[in-house]
Order: sequence, then structure tokens, then C-alpha cells
Amino acid sequence: IMRRALETPGKTAALVTPDRALARRVAAALGRWDIAIDDSAGQPLARTQPGAFLLLTARMAAERFHPVPLLSVLKHPLAGCGMPTARLRGLARALEIAVLRGPRPAEGVKGLKDALKANREFREKSRKTAGEIDKFLKVLDGVTRPTAKAMDGTPRPFIEILEAHVAMAEALAAT
Repeated sequence: IMRRALETPGKTAALVTPDRALARRVAAALGRWDIAIDDSAGQPLARTQPGAFLLLTARMAAERFHPVPLLSVLKHPLAGCGMPTARLRGLARALEIAVLRGPRPAEGVKGLKDALKANREFREKSRKTAGEIDKFLKVLDGVTRPTAKAMDGTPRPFIEILEAHVAMAEALAAT
């Protein structure tokens, strides 16, 4: 129906639907006839950089700083943790080498700190870097503590968890 309408001079057509899958199928079908359409619905939030960052920070907090979600956040283009991006990337790489390779550390930032203390070889070999990682973990602990507390399993209003998560994500994205 849309193709026929568009083939008639002076006619236009519009599809209004809340179903994103249907809109994508219609756009694909029209594309087969070389009809380009303007999909004004935009992009799903999860496919934007800020949306993906929010999902990653929530996963990181929910999984209590397990290596994959933690590194996903620290290596995301929006991550800054209050420092220049290059410095954060360097600290993330050092943290990965010192703490996240090998046995999985215990949960939370405390588990990361304990794993750093337990890695004597790294601390002796790279004293300065170990000190920088320790300072960084203190910053990370301060930024994430309210969210960790909000997600500790105690029943609380959703808005409290949401506000803590947004504050954490903003602090993690600060440069």
C-alpha cells in the first residue's frame, strides 16, 4: 500500500506504529524497491553510547565488579572516572594485569583491593603502578559505594536505586 501511494505523483504515505520490528520490516521491504524512508523513531536507547554505558554500569554493579563487566565499563568511550581518558585506559590495563588475570577476585572493590595486596610479585615489580591502582580503587569505591549499598538486596524504593545508579554513571563518565 505504501509503495503504491509513493508511486502516485503528489501522494505521500506514513506508517505510525509502536512496533519497532514492524517498522524495520517495512523499511526493508521498501528498500528492495529503492525507496528510502525517514525512520523518525530514532535509535533504541540501548544502541546509543549513553544507553550502552548505563546498561554496562548497572551490570557492573549488579555483578559486584566481576572482571568482564568492570573492564567493559572502564574501557567504554564515555568512561573517565574524573581523569583524562588516556590515564583511565592505562589504569584499566594495569588493573587487568595486576588483579583480573588469573583467579577471579572476591566481590566488590574490597575484593579487588585484596587481590592487589595478594599479588606481591606485581607490587614488588611495579611499586608505582600498584600505588596508582590502589588510589584508583579508592576513587572507584567512593564513586560506586552508594549504588552497591542500594543494590545490597535490602528492599528499597526503585527511585532510590535509580538515583544511585545515575549518580554513579555520571561520576564514572566524568572527565
